[in-house]
Amino acid sequence: MNKNIKKKTMEALLESICKEYGEGTAIVQEDVKVSYKELYKKVKSLASAFQCSELMGKYIDLSPKLSLEWICVYLALNVAGITVVLHEPGFNVSEHICENVLNADALSLFEYYKDFDSSKEETSYVSEDTISTVIFTSGTSGKKKGVMLTQKNIISDVILASEKVAPGLLHVGDRTIPMLPPFHMFGITASILTSLYMGIIMHIINNVRSAVNYFPVIKPKILYVVPMICKSLLNRAEILRNKGLTFEIIKKEFFGDVSVILTGGAPISKEMEVEYEKYGIKIFNGYGITECSPIITTSCLSDYNKYSVGNVSDLIGAEVRIIDGQVHVSGDIVMKGYYGDVENPFIEVDGRKWFNTRDKGRITDEGLLIIEGRQTNLIILDDGNNIMPEELEVLFEGFEIIQDTMVYVDESNDSKRLSIAIVPTVKAMDIPENELTDIINSIVAKVNSSIPIYKQLRKINIRKNDFVRTSLNKIIRADVNY
Repeated sequence: MNKNIKKKTMEALLESICKEYGEGTAIVQEDVKVSYKELYKKVKSLASAFQCSELMGKYIDLSPKLSLEWICVYLALNVAGITVVLHEPGFNVSEHICENVLNADALSLFEYYKDFDSSKEETSYVSEDTISTVIFTSGTSGKKKGVMLTQKNIISDVILASEKVAPGLLHVGDRTIPMLPPFHMFGITASILTSLYMGIIMHIINNVRSAVNYFPVIKPKILYVVPMICKSLLNRAEILRNKGLTFEIIKKEFFGDVSVILTGGAPISKEMEVEYEKYGIKIFNGYGITECSPIITTSCLSDYNKYSVGNVSDLIGAEVRIIDGQVHVSGDIVMKGYYGDVENPFIEVDGRKWFNTRDKGRITDEGLLIIEGRQTNLIILDDGNNIMPEELEVLFEGFEIIQDTMVYVDESNDSKRLSIAIVPTVKAMDIPENELTDIINSIVAKVNSSIPIYKQLRKINIRKNDFVRTSLNKIIRADVNY
Protein backbone atom coordinates (compact mmCIF):
# COMPACT_ATOMS: atom_id res chain seq x y z
CA MET A 1 0.00 0.00 0.00
CA ASN A 2 1.21 3.48 -0.83
CA LYS A 3 2.39 5.50 2.18
CA ASN A 4 4.65 8.09 0.60
CA ILE A 5 2.53 11.22 0.87
CA LYS A 6 4.78 14.23 1.39
CA LYS A 7 2.07 16.30 3.04
CA LYS A 8 -1.57 15.77 3.79
CA THR A 9 -3.22 17.63 0.93
CA MET A 10 -5.35 16.47 -1.98
CA GLU A 11 -2.62 17.38 -4.46
CA ALA A 12 -0.02 15.37 -2.55
CA LEU A 13 -2.42 12.41 -2.42
CA LEU A 14 -2.98 12.57 -6.18
CA GLU A 15 0.70 12.99 -6.95
CA SER A 16 1.51 10.01 -4.76
CA ILE A 17 -1.07 7.62 -6.25
CA CYS A 18 -0.11 8.75 -9.75
CA LYS A 19 3.48 7.67 -9.07
CA GLU A 20 2.36 4.48 -7.33
CA TYR A 21 -0.26 3.19 -9.77
CA GLY A 22 0.46 5.18 -12.96
CA GLU A 23 -1.29 3.61 -15.95
CA GLY A 24 -3.49 1.41 -13.77
CA THR A 25 -7.23 1.98 -14.02
CA ALA A 26 -8.59 4.33 -11.36
CA ILE A 27 -12.19 4.96 -12.44
CA VAL A 28 -14.57 3.34 -14.90
CA GLN A 29 -17.78 5.04 -16.00
CA GLU A 30 -19.72 3.24 -18.74
CA ASP A 31 -17.22 2.86 -21.61
CA VAL A 32 -14.74 5.40 -20.21
CA LYS A 33 -11.66 4.22 -18.33
CA VAL A 34 -9.40 6.72 -16.59
CA SER A 35 -5.95 5.81 -15.29
CA TYR A 36 -4.37 7.37 -12.21
CA LYS A 37 -2.02 9.35 -14.44
CA GLU A 38 -4.93 10.63 -16.55
CA LEU A 39 -6.94 11.49 -13.44
CA TYR A 40 -4.03 13.49 -12.03
CA LYS A 41 -3.65 15.37 -15.32
CA LYS A 42 -7.38 16.17 -15.53
CA VAL A 43 -7.50 17.39 -11.94
CA LYS A 44 -4.37 19.52 -12.26
CA SER A 45 -5.68 21.13 -15.44
CA LEU A 46 -9.03 21.93 -13.83
CA ALA A 47 -7.36 23.24 -10.67
CA SER A 48 -5.16 25.59 -12.70
CA ALA A 49 -8.23 26.87 -14.51
CA PHE A 50 -10.15 27.31 -11.25
CA GLN A 51 -7.31 29.37 -9.76
CA CYS A 52 -7.54 31.74 -12.72
CA SER A 53 -11.32 32.09 -12.43
CA GLU A 54 -14.00 33.85 -10.41
CA LEU A 55 -14.34 30.70 -8.29
CA MET A 56 -11.40 31.73 -6.08
CA GLY A 57 -12.44 33.01 -2.70
CA LYS A 58 -15.90 31.48 -2.95
CA TYR A 59 -17.63 28.56 -1.30
CA ILE A 60 -18.73 26.17 -4.02
CA ASP A 61 -22.10 24.56 -3.30
CA LEU A 62 -21.53 21.47 -5.42
CA SER A 63 -24.33 19.41 -6.93
CA PRO A 64 -24.62 15.96 -5.29
CA LYS A 65 -24.87 13.66 -8.34
CA LEU A 66 -21.86 11.33 -8.30
CA SER A 67 -19.98 10.90 -11.57
CA LEU A 68 -16.45 10.80 -12.93
CA GLU A 69 -16.79 14.52 -13.60
CA TRP A 70 -17.95 15.15 -10.03
CA ILE A 71 -14.88 13.41 -8.62
CA CYS A 72 -12.57 15.40 -10.90
CA VAL A 73 -14.21 18.70 -9.95
CA TYR A 74 -14.23 17.96 -6.22
CA LEU A 75 -10.54 17.04 -6.28
CA ALA A 76 -9.64 20.01 -8.48
CA LEU A 77 -11.42 22.50 -6.23
CA ASN A 78 -9.41 21.12 -3.33
CA VAL A 79 -6.15 21.29 -5.26
CA ALA A 80 -6.98 24.90 -6.11
CA GLY A 81 -7.62 25.69 -2.44
CA ILE A 82 -11.34 26.34 -2.95
CA THR A 83 -13.77 25.13 -0.26
CA VAL A 84 -16.58 22.77 -1.31
CA VAL A 85 -19.95 22.88 0.45
CA LEU A 86 -21.93 19.64 0.64
CA HIS A 87 -25.41 18.95 1.96
CA GLU A 88 -28.56 16.92 1.41
CA PRO A 89 -30.85 17.90 -1.49
CA GLY A 90 -33.33 20.62 -0.55
CA PHE A 91 -31.09 22.20 2.08
CA ASN A 92 -30.83 26.01 1.79
CA VAL A 93 -27.14 26.83 2.15
CA SER A 94 -27.70 30.60 1.93
CA GLU A 95 -29.44 30.50 5.30
CA HIS A 96 -26.25 29.20 6.89
CA ILE A 97 -23.38 30.56 4.79
CA CYS A 98 -24.03 34.14 3.79
CA GLU A 99 -20.70 35.00 2.18
CA ASN A 100 -19.62 34.23 -1.38
CA VAL A 101 -21.60 31.04 -2.00
CA LEU A 102 -21.80 29.86 -5.60
CA ASN A 103 -24.16 27.05 -6.57
CA ALA A 104 -22.44 24.90 -9.17
CA ASP A 105 -23.21 21.82 -11.21
CA ALA A 106 -20.14 19.58 -11.33
CA LEU A 107 -20.69 18.46 -14.92
CA SER A 108 -21.09 22.07 -16.11
CA LEU A 109 -17.90 23.14 -14.35
CA PHE A 110 -16.04 20.20 -15.82
CA GLU A 111 -17.20 20.90 -19.38
CA TYR A 112 -16.54 24.63 -19.16
CA TYR A 113 -13.00 24.38 -17.78
CA LYS A 114 -11.78 21.03 -19.11
CA ASP A 115 -9.86 22.43 -22.11
CA PHE A 116 -7.75 24.84 -20.08
CA ASP A 117 -4.05 24.60 -21.01
CA SER A 118 -2.47 23.71 -17.65
CA SER A 119 1.03 23.88 -19.10
CA LYS A 120 0.83 27.68 -18.92
CA GLU A 121 -0.18 27.87 -15.29
CA GLU A 122 0.92 26.04 -12.14
CA THR A 123 -1.36 25.61 -9.16
CA SER A 124 -0.51 27.79 -6.18
CA TYR A 125 0.55 26.39 -2.83
CA VAL A 126 -2.29 25.01 -0.70
CA SER A 127 -1.60 24.16 2.94
CA GLU A 128 -2.78 21.14 4.91
CA ASP A 129 -4.94 23.44 7.04
CA THR A 130 -6.96 24.74 4.09
CA ILE A 131 -10.65 24.03 4.57
CA SER A 132 -11.45 21.30 2.07
CA THR A 133 -15.12 20.80 2.77
CA VAL A 134 -17.93 22.32 4.78
CA ILE A 135 -20.45 19.53 5.11
CA PHE A 136 -23.77 19.96 6.84
CA THR A 137 -24.58 17.02 9.07
CA SER A 138 -27.90 15.21 8.88
CA GLY A 139 -27.92 14.73 12.63
CA THR A 140 -30.67 12.80 14.40
CA SER A 141 -31.33 15.86 16.56
CA GLY A 142 -32.63 17.67 13.48
CA LYS A 143 -30.24 20.60 14.00
CA LYS A 144 -27.74 20.94 11.16
CA LYS A 145 -24.26 22.37 11.54
CA GLY A 146 -21.58 23.00 8.97
CA VAL A 147 -18.61 20.81 9.83
CA MET A 148 -15.34 22.35 8.61
CA LEU A 149 -12.87 19.67 7.54
CA THR A 150 -9.36 20.56 6.46
CA GLN A 151 -7.43 18.70 3.79
CA LYS A 152 -5.24 17.31 6.56
CA ASN A 153 -8.33 15.99 8.37
CA ILE A 154 -9.60 14.10 5.34
CA ILE A 155 -6.28 12.71 4.09
CA SER A 156 -5.42 11.58 7.63
CA ASP A 157 -8.71 9.71 7.76
CA VAL A 158 -8.06 8.08 4.40
CA ILE A 159 -4.77 6.73 5.73
CA LEU A 160 -6.38 5.58 8.99
CA ALA A 161 -9.21 3.76 7.20
CA SER A 162 -6.88 2.11 4.69
CA GLU A 163 -4.54 0.80 7.37
CA LYS A 164 -7.49 -0.67 9.28
CA VAL A 165 -9.32 -2.39 6.42
CA ALA A 166 -6.84 -3.36 3.72
CA PRO A 167 -4.29 -5.70 5.38
CA GLY A 168 -5.03 -9.30 4.47
CA LEU A 169 -8.18 -8.45 2.52
CA LEU A 170 -7.71 -5.95 -0.30
CA HIS A 171 -5.20 -5.62 -3.12
CA VAL A 172 -4.41 -3.19 -5.91
CA GLY A 173 -6.80 -3.79 -8.79
CA ASP A 174 -9.73 -4.95 -6.67
CA ARG A 175 -13.03 -3.30 -7.57
CA THR A 176 -15.80 -1.36 -5.86
CA ILE A 177 -19.05 0.37 -6.80
CA PRO A 178 -19.61 3.66 -4.92
CA MET A 179 -23.14 3.33 -3.52
CA LEU A 180 -23.32 6.32 -1.18
CA PRO A 181 -24.18 9.89 -2.20
CA PRO A 182 -21.33 12.40 -2.10
CA PHE A 183 -23.12 14.67 0.36
CA HIS A 184 -22.09 12.29 3.16
CA MET A 185 -18.45 12.19 4.25
CA PHE A 186 -18.48 8.39 4.51
CA GLY A 187 -19.20 8.29 0.78
CA ILE A 188 -16.31 10.64 -0.02
CA THR A 189 -13.67 9.42 2.42
CA ALA A 190 -14.36 5.71 2.10
CA SER A 191 -15.87 5.03 -1.34
CA ILE A 192 -13.87 7.60 -3.29
CA LEU A 193 -10.65 8.73 -1.62
CA THR A 194 -9.77 5.53 0.22
CA SER A 195 -10.38 3.55 -2.97
CA LEU A 196 -7.98 5.83 -4.84
CA TYR A 197 -5.39 5.55 -2.08
CA MET A 198 -5.52 1.75 -2.04
CA GLY A 199 -5.54 1.30 -5.82
CA ILE A 200 -9.12 -0.01 -5.83
CA ILE A 201 -10.88 0.48 -9.17
CA MET A 202 -14.11 2.52 -8.86
CA HIS A 203 -16.95 1.59 -11.21
CA ILE A 204 -19.47 4.42 -11.30
CA ILE A 205 -23.01 3.56 -12.35
CA ASN A 206 -25.90 5.90 -13.13
CA ASN A 207 -28.43 4.41 -10.74
CA VAL A 208 -27.16 2.88 -7.49
CA ARG A 209 -30.61 1.41 -6.86
CA SER A 210 -29.82 -1.07 -9.61
CA ALA A 211 -26.27 -1.71 -8.39
CA VAL A 212 -27.00 -5.37 -7.60
CA ASN A 213 -27.59 -5.99 -11.29
CA TYR A 214 -23.94 -5.09 -11.90
CA PHE A 215 -22.41 -7.27 -9.18
CA PRO A 216 -21.94 -10.37 -11.39
CA VAL A 217 -20.55 -8.22 -14.23
CA ILE A 218 -18.34 -5.65 -12.48
CA LYS A 219 -17.38 -8.10 -9.72
CA PRO A 220 -16.77 -5.62 -6.89
CA LYS A 221 -14.84 -7.10 -3.98
CA ILE A 222 -15.62 -4.41 -1.40
CA LEU A 223 -18.68 -2.24 -0.78
CA TYR A 224 -18.97 0.81 1.48
CA VAL A 225 -22.60 1.11 2.53
CA VAL A 226 -25.02 1.98 5.33
CA PRO A 227 -27.05 -0.65 7.25
CA MET A 228 -30.16 0.18 5.21
CA ILE A 229 -28.41 -1.12 2.08
CA CYS A 230 -27.12 -4.17 3.97
CA LYS A 231 -30.68 -5.05 4.96
CA SER A 232 -31.95 -4.54 1.42
CA LEU A 233 -29.32 -6.87 -0.05
CA LEU A 234 -30.10 -9.54 2.53
CA ASN A 235 -33.84 -9.26 1.85
CA ARG A 236 -33.25 -9.87 -1.84
CA ALA A 237 -30.98 -12.79 -1.08
CA GLU A 238 -33.69 -14.22 1.20
CA ILE A 239 -36.22 -14.06 -1.65
CA LEU A 240 -33.85 -16.18 -3.72
CA ARG A 241 -33.43 -18.60 -0.82
CA ASN A 242 -37.21 -18.98 -0.63
CA LYS A 243 -37.16 -19.95 -4.30
CA GLY A 244 -34.87 -22.85 -3.46
CA LEU A 245 -31.49 -21.44 -4.44
CA THR A 246 -28.51 -22.46 -2.30
CA PHE A 247 -26.18 -20.07 -0.52
CA GLU A 248 -23.44 -20.98 -3.00
CA ILE A 249 -25.56 -20.18 -6.05
CA ILE A 250 -26.81 -16.91 -4.55
CA LYS A 251 -23.25 -15.90 -3.74
CA LYS A 252 -22.13 -16.59 -7.30
CA GLU A 253 -25.09 -15.20 -9.24
CA PHE A 254 -26.25 -12.39 -6.94
CA PHE A 255 -23.35 -11.14 -4.80
CA GLY A 256 -20.66 -12.09 -7.29
CA ASP A 257 -17.16 -11.42 -5.94
CA VAL A 258 -18.33 -9.30 -3.00
CA SER A 259 -16.40 -10.57 0.02
CA VAL A 260 -15.99 -7.44 2.17
CA ILE A 261 -18.62 -4.93 3.26
CA LEU A 262 -17.72 -1.94 5.38
CA THR A 263 -20.79 -0.35 6.89
CA GLY A 264 -21.13 2.90 8.80
CA GLY A 265 -23.64 5.54 9.81
CA ALA A 266 -25.56 3.30 12.23
CA PRO A 267 -24.99 0.05 14.13
CA ILE A 268 -25.72 -3.34 12.59
CA SER A 269 -27.14 -6.35 14.36
CA LYS A 270 -25.14 -9.44 15.18
CA GLU A 271 -27.77 -11.48 13.32
CA MET A 272 -26.98 -9.56 10.13
CA GLU A 273 -23.29 -10.35 10.44
CA VAL A 274 -24.11 -14.04 10.88
CA GLU A 275 -26.38 -14.04 7.82
CA TYR A 276 -23.68 -12.49 5.63
CA GLU A 277 -21.19 -15.08 6.79
CA LYS A 278 -23.42 -17.75 5.23
CA TYR A 279 -22.61 -16.19 1.84
CA GLY A 280 -18.90 -16.00 2.59
CA ILE A 281 -19.03 -12.23 3.11
CA LYS A 282 -17.29 -10.45 5.96
CA ILE A 283 -19.21 -7.40 7.14
CA PHE A 284 -17.18 -4.94 9.19
CA ASN A 285 -18.97 -2.49 11.44
CA GLY A 286 -17.35 0.93 11.20
CA TYR A 287 -17.75 3.74 13.68
CA GLY A 288 -17.43 7.43 13.05
CA ILE A 289 -18.96 10.86 12.98
CA THR A 290 -18.83 13.65 10.40
CA GLU A 291 -16.76 15.77 12.78
CA CYS A 292 -14.00 13.15 12.55
CA SER A 293 -13.84 13.07 8.74
CA PRO A 294 -15.83 10.68 9.47
CA ILE A 295 -14.14 7.30 10.16
CA ILE A 296 -12.82 6.83 13.70
CA THR A 297 -12.31 3.09 13.59
CA THR A 298 -13.71 -0.11 12.13
CA SER A 299 -13.60 -3.77 12.90
CA CYS A 300 -11.25 -5.62 10.57
CA LEU A 301 -9.73 -9.01 9.88
CA SER A 302 -7.12 -8.76 12.64
CA ASP A 303 -9.51 -7.74 15.44
CA TYR A 304 -12.88 -9.01 14.20
CA ASN A 305 -15.39 -9.04 17.05
CA LYS A 306 -19.17 -8.99 16.60
CA TYR A 307 -19.63 -6.76 19.64
CA SER A 308 -16.99 -4.17 18.79
CA VAL A 309 -16.46 -1.48 16.18
CA GLY A 310 -12.74 -2.16 16.15
CA ASN A 311 -9.48 -1.78 18.01
CA VAL A 312 -8.58 1.80 18.90
CA SER A 313 -5.15 1.14 20.38
CA ASP A 314 -3.44 1.13 16.97
CA LEU A 315 -5.03 4.08 15.15
CA ILE A 316 -2.87 6.19 12.86
CA GLY A 317 -3.42 9.92 13.33
CA ALA A 318 -6.07 9.63 16.04
CA GLU A 319 -6.59 8.62 19.65
CA VAL A 320 -9.77 7.52 21.39
CA ARG A 321 -10.47 7.87 25.10
CA ILE A 322 -13.49 7.31 27.29
CA ILE A 323 -14.03 10.47 29.35
CA ASP A 324 -16.96 10.50 31.77
CA GLY A 325 -18.36 7.43 30.06
CA GLN A 326 -18.42 9.03 26.59
CA VAL A 327 -16.25 8.49 23.51
CA HIS A 328 -13.81 11.33 22.86
CA VAL A 329 -11.46 11.64 19.89
CA SER A 330 -8.26 13.62 19.39
CA GLY A 331 -5.84 13.87 16.49
CA ASP A 332 -5.50 14.84 12.85
CA ILE A 333 -8.93 13.49 11.83
CA VAL A 334 -10.83 15.88 14.13
CA MET A 335 -12.51 18.83 12.42
CA LYS A 336 -11.39 22.42 12.67
CA GLY A 337 -14.78 23.43 14.05
CA TYR A 338 -18.33 24.35 13.05
CA TYR A 339 -18.89 27.06 10.45
CA GLY A 340 -19.99 30.32 12.05
CA ASP A 341 -19.97 28.82 15.56
CA VAL A 342 -17.98 30.99 17.95
CA GLU A 343 -18.27 28.47 20.80
CA ASN A 344 -15.37 26.05 21.26
CA PRO A 345 -16.69 22.53 20.53
CA PHE A 346 -13.69 20.86 22.18
CA ILE A 347 -12.45 20.14 25.66
CA GLU A 348 -8.78 20.23 26.63
CA VAL A 349 -7.16 17.29 28.40
CA ASP A 350 -3.40 16.88 28.84
CA GLY A 351 -2.79 19.87 26.60
CA ARG A 352 -4.71 18.39 23.65
CA LYS A 353 -8.14 19.13 22.22
CA TRP A 354 -10.71 16.35 22.36
CA PHE A 355 -14.03 16.09 20.56
CA ASN A 356 -16.95 14.53 22.42
CA THR A 357 -18.94 12.24 20.12
CA ARG A 358 -21.67 12.03 22.81
CA ASP A 359 -21.77 8.28 22.36
CA LYS A 360 -21.60 6.10 25.44
CA GLY A 361 -18.88 3.52 25.12
CA ARG A 362 -16.12 1.53 26.73
CA ILE A 363 -12.72 0.20 25.72
CA THR A 364 -11.79 -3.37 26.67
CA ASP A 365 -8.41 -4.43 27.98
CA GLU A 366 -7.62 -5.59 24.42
CA GLY A 367 -8.32 -2.09 23.06
CA LEU A 368 -11.68 -2.92 21.47
CA LEU A 369 -14.18 -0.07 21.38
CA ILE A 370 -17.75 -1.03 22.23
CA ILE A 371 -20.49 1.52 21.59
CA GLU A 372 -23.35 1.34 24.07
CA GLY A 373 -25.63 4.05 22.69
CA ARG A 374 -26.09 7.74 22.07
CA GLN A 375 -25.78 9.81 25.25
CA THR A 376 -28.37 12.31 24.00
CA ASN A 377 -30.87 9.42 23.63
CA LEU A 378 -30.42 8.34 27.25
CA ILE A 379 -33.70 7.65 29.05
CA ILE A 380 -33.84 8.24 32.80
CA LEU A 381 -36.80 6.56 34.47
CA ASP A 382 -38.61 7.72 37.60
CA ASP A 383 -36.88 5.01 39.63
CA GLY A 384 -33.48 6.39 38.62
CA ASN A 385 -32.61 3.61 36.20
CA ASN A 386 -30.90 4.64 32.97
CA ILE A 387 -31.87 3.05 29.66
CA MET A 388 -30.09 3.31 26.31
CA PRO A 389 -32.90 2.80 23.75
CA GLU A 390 -30.51 1.26 21.21
CA GLU A 391 -29.78 -1.71 23.47
CA LEU A 392 -33.48 -2.61 23.42
CA GLU A 393 -34.16 -1.76 19.79
CA VAL A 394 -31.50 -4.17 18.56
CA LEU A 395 -33.36 -7.05 20.25
CA PHE A 396 -36.16 -6.73 17.67
CA GLU A 397 -33.98 -6.90 14.55
CA GLY A 398 -34.30 -10.65 14.14
CA PHE A 399 -38.09 -10.69 13.67
CA GLU A 400 -39.18 -10.84 10.03
CA ILE A 401 -42.41 -8.87 10.39
CA ILE A 402 -40.71 -5.89 12.09
CA GLN A 403 -39.10 -3.29 9.87
CA ASP A 404 -37.90 -0.91 12.58
CA THR A 405 -38.45 0.15 16.17
CA MET A 406 -37.91 3.12 18.44
CA VAL A 407 -37.89 2.96 22.21
CA TYR A 408 -39.13 6.08 24.00
CA VAL A 409 -40.83 7.26 27.18
CA ASP A 410 -44.58 7.79 27.36
CA GLU A 411 -45.45 10.46 29.93
CA SER A 412 -49.16 10.79 29.15
CA ASN A 413 -50.32 9.50 32.56
CA ASP A 414 -48.04 11.60 34.78
CA SER A 415 -45.53 8.78 34.97
CA LYS A 416 -42.75 7.55 32.73
CA ARG A 417 -43.60 4.33 30.93
CA LEU A 418 -40.94 2.70 28.81
CA SER A 419 -42.59 2.27 25.41
CA ILE A 420 -41.83 1.07 21.91
CA ALA A 421 -43.02 2.29 18.53
CA ILE A 422 -42.96 -0.47 15.91
CA VAL A 423 -43.12 -0.18 12.13
CA PRO A 424 -44.17 -3.52 10.59
CA THR A 425 -42.79 -4.59 7.23
CA VAL A 426 -44.84 -3.93 4.10
CA LYS A 427 -45.61 -7.64 3.88
CA ALA A 428 -46.82 -7.70 7.50
CA MET A 429 -49.31 -4.93 6.80
CA ASP A 430 -51.35 -7.46 4.78
CA ILE A 431 -52.03 -9.42 7.98
CA PRO A 432 -55.43 -8.63 9.59
CA GLU A 433 -55.00 -5.87 12.18
CA ASN A 434 -56.07 -7.91 15.21
CA GLU A 435 -53.84 -10.81 14.22
CA LEU A 436 -50.87 -8.50 13.60
CA THR A 437 -51.39 -6.88 17.00
CA ASP A 438 -51.39 -10.29 18.69
CA ILE A 439 -48.19 -11.32 16.89
CA ILE A 440 -46.38 -8.12 17.83
CA ASN A 441 -47.63 -8.33 21.44
CA SER A 442 -46.21 -11.85 21.68
CA ILE A 443 -42.86 -10.69 20.25
CA VAL A 444 -42.63 -7.87 22.80
CA ALA A 445 -43.60 -10.31 25.57
CA LYS A 446 -40.83 -12.68 24.43
CA VAL A 447 -38.25 -9.87 24.49
CA ASN A 448 -39.49 -8.66 27.88
CA SER A 449 -39.03 -12.13 29.32
CA SER A 450 -35.33 -12.01 28.47
CA ILE A 451 -34.46 -8.64 30.06
CA PRO A 452 -34.53 -7.15 33.57
CA ILE A 453 -37.87 -5.85 34.85
CA TYR A 454 -36.83 -2.19 34.81
CA LYS A 455 -36.01 -2.47 31.07
CA GLN A 456 -39.27 -4.13 30.11
CA LEU A 457 -41.54 -2.32 27.65
CA ARG A 458 -44.92 -1.30 29.07
CA LYS A 459 -46.61 0.23 26.03
CA ILE A 460 -46.68 -0.77 22.37
CA ASN A 461 -47.43 1.63 19.52
CA ILE A 462 -47.85 -0.05 16.12
CA ARG A 463 -47.31 2.56 13.41
CA LYS A 464 -48.83 2.52 9.93
CA ASN A 465 -46.29 5.06 8.68
CA ASP A 466 -42.50 5.00 8.84
CA PHE A 467 -40.48 7.26 11.11
CA VAL A 468 -39.08 10.60 9.98
CA ARG A 469 -35.56 9.84 8.79
CA THR A 470 -32.34 11.39 7.58
CA SER A 471 -30.99 10.50 4.14
CA LEU A 472 -28.81 7.88 5.85
CA ASN A 473 -32.02 6.25 7.10
CA LYS A 474 -31.44 7.26 10.73
CA ILE A 475 -34.56 8.04 12.73
CA ILE A 476 -34.86 11.71 13.67
CA ARG A 477 -36.11 11.00 17.15
CA ALA A 478 -36.96 14.62 17.93
CA ASP A 479 -39.42 14.74 15.01
CA VAL A 480 -41.29 11.51 15.75
CA ASN A 481 -44.93 11.83 16.74
CA TYR A 482 -46.01 8.87 18.81
